[in-house]
This record gives sequence, structure tokens and C-alpha cells, in this order.
Amino acid sequence: MKIAVRYHSDSGNTKKVAEAVALAVGVKAETTSYPVDDVDLLFIGSPIHAGKLPYEITEFFSEVGPAKVKKVAVFGTSMSGKSPAPLFDGIVRPRGIQMVGESYACPGKYLIFKRGRPNDDDLAAAAEFAKKIAAAIDEK
Repeated sequence: MKIAVRYHSDSGNTKKVAEAVALAVGVKAETTSYPVDDVDLLFIGSPIHAGKLPYEITEFFSEVGPAKVKKVAVFGTSMSGKSPAPLFDGIVRPRGIQMVGESYACPGKYLIFKRGRPNDDDLAAAAEFAKKIAAAIDEK
């Protein structure tokens, strides 16, 4: 199974989570400026600002369809720690790509808020999320 990890990160929070996800599944985390092609499972991560995904995520998916990516698992960071799944669903589903598993979300440091996040526990949880999703896909 071919796996890729892509992310967009403004402050470094999502990058930390992406690197934990990538390490867990044995690949390199790369920014959304790197294209994907013929991937069975794409882990994609983003910060969420004011309840929205950044432009870079929408731009990345403008070039991605089911011929390039079969399945997507999503993760994100935000002050609220809310799931990024509904936001990604509005981008991924119209392109005919299947979103799989539960998303992973954790708080991210922003200015004076949520200092120290994502922390070691958040990164360990991100790694477990990735292993669980990859194992479930590999079983099918």
C-alpha cells in the first residue's frame, strides 16, 4: 500500500502532527506544495483558522482526484481542537475521493493560548491514529 502525508502549517503546529503521523506509517511528511500521484492512502493535515481551512488546502485538492488518491484520512490543529472532518469533507467528497476513519484533531498553540500544544501526548495520539487507519485500510 502506498501512503503519503501532506500538510499545510502556518505556525508549525500542524507540521509537528504531520511528522508524528508520517513517522508512524514509515513515510516522509511533506507540505502541500509537493504533489501526490497513485496513492492508496493520503494523510492530509491543516490548521483551522476561524472555522476554515486555508487556501493552500483547497489549491492542493484542485489537482487531486480519485485517479491520484484513493482514500484520505484527515488531521488538524486549532485553538478549539475541533474535528477537521466536516471541512475536508466539503473538499474531498466532490472530487470523488473517499474519506476514511475518524479524523484526528488537537489543540494548537496560538499567541498566548494553548501554550505547549501540540504536546508529546498529542503527538503520540496522532501516531496511534495513523497506525490505526493504515492497519484498517491494509486489512481490506
